[in-house]
Amino acid sequence: MSASDPSPPVPRRAGFGIGQRLLLAFGASAIAALAVTVWAGFHLARAELLRLAESRALDEVRDSARQLDDIVSGMVAFPKSIAALQESQSAIPHPDMSAFLRSLLLKTPGLYGVSMAYENSDWRAPGASLYFCRKDWPAPTPIQYDFQKQPWYAGPKQSRKTTYTEPYFDTGSGEEGMVSITVPVEAADGSLIGVAGADLALKEIQELVVQTHMSLHNTLDEHQTAYLLSASGKIISHPDQSLVVRQGFDGADALILPDGPAISSSPEGAAHFRHNGRTFLACWATAPITGWKMVLNVPESVILAPVMRVVWTTVAIGSAGILVVLMAAFLVSRQLTRPITGLGLAASALEQRRLDPAMLDSLASRGDEIGQLAGNFQSMARRILAREHELADLNHSLEATVCQRTAQLEIAVAEAESARDEATLANQAKSAFLANMSHELRTPLNAIIGYAEMLAEDAAPSRPDDAADLEKILSSARHLLDLINGVLDLSKIEAGKMMVQMEDFDAATIVREVESMAVPLARKNANSLAFNLPAGPLPMRSDSGKIKQALLNLVSNACKFTRDGAVTVEVSPGEPGTISFQVMDTGIGMTPDQLARLFEPFTQADDSTTRKFGGTGLGLAISRRFARLLGGDITASSSPGKGSIFKLQLPRAAPRI
Repeated sequence: MSASDPSPPVPRRAGFGIGQRLLLAFGASAIAALAVTVWAGFHLARAELLRLAESRALDEVRDSARQLDDIVSGMVAFPKSIAALQESQSAIPHPDMSAFLRSLLLKTPGLYGVSMAYENSDWRAPGASLYFCRKDWPAPTPIQYDFQKQPWYAGPKQSRKTTYTEPYFDTGSGEEGMVSITVPVEAADGSLIGVAGADLALKEIQELVVQTHMSLHNTLDEHQTAYLLSASGKIISHPDQSLVVRQGFDGADALILPDGPAISSSPEGAAHFRHNGRTFLACWATAPITGWKMVLNVPESVILAPVMRVVWTTVAIGSAGILVVLMAAFLVSRQLTRPITGLGLAASALEQRRLDPAMLDSLASRGDEIGQLAGNFQSMARRILAREHELADLNHSLEATVCQRTAQLEIAVAEAESARDEATLANQAKSAFLANMSHELRTPLNAIIGYAEMLAEDAAPSRPDDAADLEKILSSARHLLDLINGVLDLSKIEAGKMMVQMEDFDAATIVREVESMAVPLARKNANSLAFNLPAGPLPMRSDSGKIKQALLNLVSNACKFTRDGAVTVEVSPGEPGTISFQVMDTGIGMTPDQLARLFEPFTQADDSTTRKFGGTGLGLAISRRFARLLGGDITASSSPGKGSIFKLQLPRAAPRI
């Protein structure tokens, strides 16, 4: 496609425009500000109202508890007056006691019953106890039980103090729930004469409990709950009558109530709890004299009603304000986005090569920033259109140039491929020549070595000088044979004719064979030789002959370049699925330059090394090629004068060749 061809328009992703983003930004900011304001105001007002409600509720229950004590304190005067009358007569029952008890009950509407019980009399004996209650007045009510075992009698007898009993239900005195207030009656010598008491009906104090309400916002709420607990935590008065003492039931324990555990934990305080999906504020106070607890529960919804009204009013006013802000933002965004939309349409037309720059004249004539932007865009569009015409002309000439260069490149590629094929054929011919020549040279050389060995054996006993000369001939011939074998192996590898004999074997066996062959080489230069193998077999599937040849080359090399030192062979599992053969020596070592050309054929460290130690320079090159042929490699590291380390790493299973 030429530069003059119209390109397809780039698809635009659907998204929010500037106007919509402005509306979203204004709306989100306003809503966030309103939410933060409402939230902060609600929590501040909530905390203050709860604090105020808690203070008022505590004042209410404290006041009710004091009133209870006032009622009970007033009742204590009656048993004390009975005790005073009896103490004036000592231990003998006072003859006016019945009349006194009857008159007390007549003159005191709040009393339900009064009594005087004597200690030294059998409870069944006549006159052992006197009890008057409103049920039988003016006649006395007989006590048909051993009163000396009852709490109202046993309490003051043991403590010699005023006793306030737990609420109980007395069927013998009119089936009333009541509380008894009793005091000990003592003789001048401190001995107990008996116990005087006054009974207070529970209904007398229920009115005070019912009237206990917290007045907040000048309103009362029917969901407020006030109730009264005894000193032991029994419910004396409660809106739920099933919890209050009655016939056959001693009254429920406060712990069964939702707020019971908190109330039982301290004599006075406040706590919040949830019940039936609502949150309540519980406040309680203990009456000092009786130990009774007055409790008041107020729903938080009642406490927070003014706050909620303010919250909803704020939300309504804020929402109206947000709508006004959004309408203003909408009008402003229309004024801003309309010319920007026009510029967008112009850009789309420019992209499709159908823009007339004159269509932007009205926008460019504006005196604001948008007009300046439109003018710049108009100038840019004119330059782009002019450049496109120029590019179209250049494109035609460029196509011709590309065709010419392509033809030249094809000719160069063909020539390079021809040269490569010729080089490949020449290399193959060289390798084949070397392989054939090496094979032809080995046959007569083996014959020379054979005859020289026979002559050396014959000359050894009688002609030692001739035997020494023959040994030199043998050494040179063997060296030449090693060189020929190396050249033959190298040529086979390069010609791709080196065969790999795959078999299963134990690498430890190969290492032991190399060890037996390397011992004479180590002794020759007075070196110590150590082979370290892991316990257990080292199974491999590869060419054992090539591995043994490569490892022997490394060990013999280390023995040759080390004198009066140590050669160590470490065999260990390498990376997953491989075995590592590491040959370390303390010999002459090598420089980095010598290491760089170490594995090149017919190359040793330098000429002096060749003269001093001999060798063909093929052993390491062939060993590395064997290692790579079997899927591994040989690496080396060394320092001059500090020895060398050669590492042969091979896979346990060689790749299929």
